[in-house]
Amino acid sequence: MKLNLILFTILLPTLLLGQGSEGISKRNLANADLELIENHDPQVEKENFDLLPGYEVNLFAQEPMLANPIHMNWDNRGRLWVACSWAYPQLKPGEVANDKIIILEDVDGDGRADKSTVFADGLYMPTGIELANGGCFVAQTPDVFFLKDTDGDDVADVKELPLTGFGIEDSHHSVSAWRRGPGGWIYFQEGIFLHTQVETAYGMVRNYNGGVYQYNPRTRDLRIFASVGVGNPWGHVFTKWGQSFFVDNPRVHYLSPATGNSGQRIRLNHLISTEKQCGGDLATGTHLPEDIRGQLLTCRFKSRSIIRYEFTDSGAGFSANVLPPLISSKHPNFRPVDCKVGPDGAVYVADWYNPIINHAKHNFRDPRRDKDHGRIWRITAKNRPLSPKPKLVDAPLPELLDHLKSPEAWTRHQARLTLSGLQPEPVLQALSKWVDGLDPKGPEHAHHLVEAMWACQNIERPNEKILKLVLASKNGNARSAGARILRYWHGDLSDPVSLLAKAASDPFPRTRMEAILSAGYVPRSEAFSAALGSLDHPRDKFIDLALTQTVTALEKFWRPALEKGILSFAKPAHRDFAEEAAGLGFEKRLNEYVRKKSPSLSETNQIVERLIPDADVRQTRMIVDVLATKQLGTEVRVALLDALARIGRKGKFSLGQRIGPLRKLIRDQDEKVASLAIANLGVGSSRGPKRIFSQSCSTQNSLPPRAKPPPFPSDNFAEGKERKPCSTWPAKESRWSDILRFSGSWKQVPRKRLNLPPVFLLKIWETMIQWP
Repeated sequence: MKLNLILFTILLPTLLLGQGSEGISKRNLANADLELIENHDPQVEKENFDLLPGYEVNLFAQEPMLANPIHMNWDNRGRLWVACSWAYPQLKPGEVANDKIIILEDVDGDGRADKSTVFADGLYMPTGIELANGGCFVAQTPDVFFLKDTDGDDVADVKELPLTGFGIEDSHHSVSAWRRGPGGWIYFQEGIFLHTQVETAYGMVRNYNGGVYQYNPRTRDLRIFASVGVGNPWGHVFTKWGQSFFVDNPRVHYLSPATGNSGQRIRLNHLISTEKQCGGDLATGTHLPEDIRGQLLTCRFKSRSIIRYEFTDSGAGFSANVLPPLISSKHPNFRPVDCKVGPDGAVYVADWYNPIINHAKHNFRDPRRDKDHGRIWRITAKNRPLSPKPKLVDAPLPELLDHLKSPEAWTRHQARLTLSGLQPEPVLQALSKWVDGLDPKGPEHAHHLVEAMWACQNIERPNEKILKLVLASKNGNARSAGARILRYWHGDLSDPVSLLAKAASDPFPRTRMEAILSAGYVPRSEAFSAALGSLDHPRDKFIDLALTQTVTALEKFWRPALEKGILSFAKPAHRDFAEEAAGLGFEKRLNEYVRKKSPSLSETNQIVERLIPDADVRQTRMIVDVLATKQLGTEVRVALLDALARIGRKGKFSLGQRIGPLRKLIRDQDEKVASLAIANLGVGSSRGPKRIFSQSCSTQNSLPPRAKPPPFPSDNFAEGKERKPCSTWPAKESRWSDILRFSGSWKQVPRKRLNLPPVFLLKIWETMIQWP
């Protein structure tokens, strides 16, 4: 037997060889030409691409220059840095990790890489890279390394460990999709199942089950940018105005509204959910046609395509639509995992090139896991000039600043990166003069000011003059970018609260949202009052989400001031909002509520949310009277009845006969209303339901209260001839499960349908609700 097992283990790889697609998930090979699975010719792969009309593709780099690319980023010299992993999904016993960071360079400008340099090796599954501080940050959980070349040979000779302690439970969800933001912070995220605890000079950073981080490479400050529960957060992009969009496979989110300072876990409502996808970039630059610019390009690695999403303004946020892919393929091994717009305006695609793309459904040792191939494809628009590649390294400072005016997002991004490596004081002085020389009538004047503001942030030099120019711009998108900077610069400003108050009352909804979020970072009660200026304007789900976070973030400042009567408000409505948030003045609001002829569900939910924790007898009786005397909608009645039942189950007091008026609701046509009414008649009366039903129901053989559940009756007893129907009992049998569930004892009875007479069920229920 042992010999057979040894032989099977030795021969297994041989048996698997030549299997083709057998055993590989059909969903991962849908619409693929399976005859090509063993054909690794790049020309054959290219011939099986289907491109959006007006585009073409060429091979930029292939094996042996690289293999198994995971993530990529550009440097300011126009070279492509690629993280590659041969070790995925797991090393074999005795193997030594040797994954690499590779620099690809197109020396002659013909659209193909001529040079491949191994910047660093000996790594183990690097999941993200980003350039800063003259070197490269590399994510290799639980660590983040900083690697740097100091002698000019493009090979790292310095290795530091600035961060460690990130979650390692699942490599698929570990810190990835690294992206340098417009202000110079580096953003990355991790997904579900991971526990992170990172010690920094600013304190411990802990996270669990997903979120987005931001890291300042100059100050080494690590923060939670957005505490959001996510599964596979494999993409993050910033728009021209600095708004965040987030790819959480298979969903796309508008992330900015979830970036408050409350510390609470935020549940995001996705803009759209389609197929599994990762990586991505925004289509930008003059090379690409106008009809595609601003669209999000992400990589559908299962269906082998680069898909497009279109964003449309919607209040303070956006809505999204999915559009036909930029490129797709029938080749079963084409697996796009990242895409980036390059210095020439083309879209570069990292092709993992593998018939097997994950570890969840396939053997780790499956020999069809390709360790030898990998490609970078380059997509260009036909008959359109390429974007010129600028010279940024060692460029004179005035020229470098003028690159901030470039129509190419790539150029502006790299110019800010280059500025961050220079001495800050000369850059700050030059920026001030540069802003003074801008044409205020120019069509891009507002964006030039925003770029100058971001350049100041990149060199860690807050500039109130430039910020105020941005906040005074006629462009709402510019003002929203300025309002967002207030969260970072408030400590260096002469009067941040006044700036917050003005932005929170801005006519542009996204500016109001950003001001509300930034207010949560200003540790003053006055910042809370300033944020409430947004109440004077229409609200939507994005602004409400921001308000909720800021209320919590600043509560330790505004609540004591409110209770002492020293917190001032611009309008009485602002005070009412604060009192409602604090739970103060509830009696007044409850009295106003019960006087309403037809209260809305939203008003009802606000009342019951405050009522349930601390209700007294008088307040509870007021709700009973509302239910008994007013014509209410079904949803409102359900909310009020559920609240009463939850209050009653606490057992703090009994309403006695005052609960009686709810008897009429047990005959309601809505099953939920009837069931909840019955539950209330039990928990709200000290004498239980027996008295209430005694006039219309047979109550012979009533079961006495017990300390323990009574034995379950036999079928013979259940089928006895003494039962009589109750005229007021809900007619439909489907209500029995609701009745038992709302009695709080559902777990103590069988889950199957109970074929019992109504009176007997009533006796069981009466006994159950009296168990201690």
